[in-house]
Amino acid sequence: MPERIYQATIDVRMVLIRVMSNRNDHTKWLRPGQPVTDLMRNPFGYAGEPISVYSVMVGSQETRAIAAHYLTLNRSSYDTVWALRIELQDLEHIGMSVQATPGNTGVADIDTQHRDLIGNQRMFELLTEHLYDRIRHGEDRLRVVGHAQLQHQIQDFLHAESSVLSEDARTRCLRLPQ
Repeated sequence: MPERIYQATIDVRMVLIRVMSNRNDHTKWLRPGQPVTDLMRNPFGYAGEPISVYSVMVGSQETRAIAAHYLTLNRSSYDTVWALRIELQDLEHIGMSVQATPGNTGVADIDTQHRDLIGNQRMFELLTEHLYDRIRHGEDRLRVVGHAQLQHQIQDFLHAESSVLSEDARTRCLRLPQ
């Protein structure tokens, strides 16, 4: 019998992530029958204002961006953080746009990946409906990052060259347990 060889595929998609800090809010995206207005409230709000996201590759760059954003929360301990994955084609069919804007994490390579989603309230409702539908169909649109991943990334930030991490971000890193 011939031996089967399985080749692993690597996910090299570029996505936009909306980072959220409320530990268990991602679980409501996994439940059936959730009202769009409830789902929309945490990641996008209601006003239709520009929404902060990061343009990253799925995987470790995504984790790095989530950890950099975590620094802006000024925490003194590690807690679970999650992000919604948004693909560019999600925005195209709704008519939303993305604008490059400066980030404020203090991690230089992540701040260059900062973007704003531009759209009105109805567009954000449509985006929420679409993402919820994609999750229900089994797409991997939620990224959860826990204590171990955050702590590892913070250590990486602290060992980076001084041009990578601002002094303010370094101070925020040092507030977290080493």
